[in-house]
Amino acid sequence: MSTNPAGQPATNLTSNTGNTASGSNITQNYIQQAAPPPTSRPVQHPIPNVDSAVGRRVELAAVQQRLGQAGTVAIEAKGSSATVSGVAGIGKSTLAALNCRAYGDEYRFVCWRDMRLDSTVGGLLQAVAELLGIALDLREYPTEANQAAMLVNLLRGCAMLLVVDNGESVLDEAGNAVGAWDTLCSAAGLGQSSLLITSRQKVRAGRVLLNAYPIEGLGEADGVALLRQLGLADDEALLRRAWQQAGGHPLALKLLAGLVTNEGQKLGRLLDERRLWQGEMNGLLDEVYARLDEQQRRLLGYVSVYDRPDLFRYPVTMTEVAGMLAALPAALQPAPAQQWTADALEGCALALSRRSLLNVEDELYTMHALVRDYAYQRLSDPPTHHRAAAAYFQQQYAATHPDAHTHPARDLADVQPLLNAFDQLCAAGDYEAAAIVLMGTPVEYMSGGIGILLRDLLDRWSEFSLLQAMLGRLVNAPDGALLDNSRAVALGNLGTVYHSLGEYDKAIDCYSHAYRVMEQLGDKRIQGSILGNLGTVYRDLGQYDKAISYYSRHLKLAEQTGDHLGQANALGNLGDVYQTQGKYDKAINYHSRQLKLTKQIGDRQGQASALGNLGTVYLSLGKYNKAIDYHVRKLE
Repeated sequence: MSTNPAGQPATNLTSNTGNTASGSNITQNYIQQAAPPPTSRPVQHPIPNVDSAVGRRVELAAVQQRLGQAGTVAIEAKGSSATVSGVAGIGKSTLAALNCRAYGDEYRFVCWRDMRLDSTVGGLLQAVAELLGIALDLREYPTEANQAAMLVNLLRGCAMLLVVDNGESVLDEAGNAVGAWDTLCSAAGLGQSSLLITSRQKVRAGRVLLNAYPIEGLGEADGVALLRQLGLADDEALLRRAWQQAGGHPLALKLLAGLVTNEGQKLGRLLDERRLWQGEMNGLLDEVYARLDEQQRRLLGYVSVYDRPDLFRYPVTMTEVAGMLAALPAALQPAPAQQWTADALEGCALALSRRSLLNVEDELYTMHALVRDYAYQRLSDPPTHHRAAAAYFQQQYAATHPDAHTHPARDLADVQPLLNAFDQLCAAGDYEAAAIVLMGTPVEYMSGGIGILLRDLLDRWSEFSLLQAMLGRLVNAPDGALLDNSRAVALGNLGTVYHSLGEYDKAIDCYSHAYRVMEQLGDKRIQGSILGNLGTVYRDLGQYDKAISYYSRHLKLAEQTGDHLGQANALGNLGDVYQTQGKYDKAINYHSRQLKLTKQIGDRQGQASALGNLGTVYLSLGKYNKAIDYHVRKLE
């Protein structure tokens, strides 16, 4: 039964929970149809390039042995899971990529997933399904639990090496796998598939420590070999001393080698400079930074704008950096202008990559966490730079979607600029502006002119993890950073997400909190919407008397405030509950009132909903001609 039209304004917090499905019955059929012969092993990119990697033979063998062991934590004999943990830049991702290169041919599929780019279970499920050749619609798996169960089923039905890189993105502060990630990490047996996680934290699944393989810096022989590969021709004793002072840390060794080969410094002098070896590599970075030209220093700071730890987005193009600079206030725009075009920045960025300060792949730039933090601290006025980045992303979206009627957003890739803008506005502390991006500006229109907001689209596409994270930022914004009205709406929408995920207690808590805020503000229209949502939660819990009570209160408030759409929704919801209880006369009464009201206000979607509801009631009564009549009218 469908009672409420989709795409209501931000203040309408009504949710429609979709059907659930585990996918366990169709998994094997999918795999049998999709699996290619072993000679054409598909690989999900991008796997980091490790052509210049040195050593790690002992560690590589140890990780592979653990992946093949029986009885590892939460994994059965035929499947395995291991975690590579360690500090930033120590080489966890490199070791995982080396594993893909060395042992990938033992699997029919290899999937690499960087959690910094997308930390949602749904995103990983889609990537795996795409690799298997499966056309999978996430709307069939509306909850994270459904998605995780389907993901485990897919892995059990194939032979895949799945690498979850930067796994700390899906852990809480104690290192516990969060939500549906716990299902994946603690799955008892993955068949012939293996799961390899890299993380800065030790990983716990089901509160149990996962089989961990901690790594340290490069060994002495490997460290010396790396220095020689980077062009250092000093004697063996001096190179061993360099390895020791750098603690075998690959980035420190690369920076040190760059000072010798690019800047003409003497290795012995650098090793004797105590200031270079104090703090977490800051002394060494000071030395490198001092030898950069002004454009290179500034560009490092600009790239760090896009690489904050709490942002969804990680890589950046020089076109985006140039766009951000153009959106800065005139006083902050660097000069001369010709040095800050995308083409000019590309050359500067490549020079920084040769100094190991930026990483580049397919014209996308990333930076090491230590370099990022160092550069960001030296950036003038970070909030203004974040706002400028947000402005560019919003301009980028407007250019590709100039009219929400004729150029609507159709998938997640279409709205990526808006997600980036939301990120940047939160990083700037402009939570109210971020709320408008998510909950206040239609990005698509349905017939009848009803606007669909970004949060509606994410809900429609079952991007619940993403929506939960975005709404959570708004709800947890610092005091005074968000209007009470916006915080309450965000709370209500977060309640709808929890409702969709089947977490009813959390949904009730969010709705109740939002209602109290709106009660204090005296906004009866939104109070009514929240009451309607509470009614829907209790309806889904089977507590029909409570549902009827909340729906009736919603109807009363909607009548008092002249909220005709709210009245129609409340009438339809009441009709639904009474139909569920088998009280068909009452159901017909409420749905008829819903139909009459939607006709009066010209709400054609509402009319269709009411006609369909009436048809369903008469179908339940066995009055098939009437049922057909109402459904035909709905179709029209």
